[in-house]
Amino acid sequence: MEKPNNGIVVAAYCVLETAACGYRGVDLETGSVLFQRNYKKGERNLVEFLGLVHGAMFLKKHSLEQGFSIPKILYSESDYAIGSFERRSLVTSLLADEDSLQIFNELEHCKRWLCDNIKMLEKYSLRKWFFLEWNENPAKF
Repeated sequence: MEKPNNGIVVAAYCVLETAACGYRGVDLETGSVLFQRNYKKGERNLVEFLGLVHGAMFLKKHSLEQGFSIPKILYSESDYAIGSFERRSLVTSLLADEDSLQIFNELEHCKRWLCDNIKMLEKYSLRKWFFLEWNENPAKF
């Protein structure tokens, strides 16, 4: 399988000691970071899911701009995040508290956005990033 060279690849990180986490999305063609978000507290699969949704939002927002040429393809290493995106829902064991309030609010917003944009999302392709074949995900922290 040939390594992809266009679309957006998403990666997440989570620091075990503090639960600080975040994600970013990278344009595969240029290597440019297109978006990035950090949180005080979360879980890796949760933020990877949020990153995929942010990628879809980014594509929707910018696809009408003149000269915008990124294909509507999103990549992630996380099978769980991809499945959650396709189901438009995510289950998490993260406990709600003051430090996780921001991420829970964003999670609810993302789930609503996915449900509100079902028809448009049919034009998008969600794919697995195969790190064993293609090496490191360019969005990795």
